Amino acid sequence: MLYRWERGFEGEYRVIEALSEVRGLEGVLLSDLVLPGRKANIDHALICERGIFAIETKAYSGVYFVSGDGWYVETPSGKREVRSISKVAKRNAALLSGFLRENLGKGYFVRPLIVFAGEGLVVGESTVPVLSPEELVVYIGSLPKGLSKRDISLLVEFLDEYARHVMVIEP
Repeated sequence: MLYRWERGFEGEYRVIEALSEVRGLEGVLLSDLVLPGRKANIDHALICERGIFAIETKAYSGVYFVSGDGWYVETPSGKREVRSISKVAKRNAALLSGFLRENLGKGYFVRPLIVFAGEGLVVGESTVPVLSPEELVVYIGSLPKGLSKRDISLLVEFLDEYARHVMVIEP
């Protein structure tokens, strides 16, 4: 039996695996990012030429219904509302963007993403893209380039001390 934190780690590891196998993407993945003064972490921050991404990873099982920012899980007695994963992802992106603006003096747009890395199924439309680890690679690769190598270096150099794991992604 996997404990909740073990399932979470397993899901986060699937994101790391998917991004380590991608070709043509250059950047850095900062995992388990804890900003000063915060207790909660950002599962992953991906900084690459395609932008900055705050990735919320879930390794849930079951069926989840989503409508905008409303999230519900199917139970034997019907649908039950659960904490909004899209709101968490947007909050993390806003926190990271604000932290960068406050400390680097430049506004960077941080795109929130949700990766469902477990057996769970998501039905409906979220305000934040919900992707599998494999879809994450395709999604990011489809976006236009927006960050210079200089910006990437500056951001990674600034943020790497707040991450528990840092992975360089080479093309």
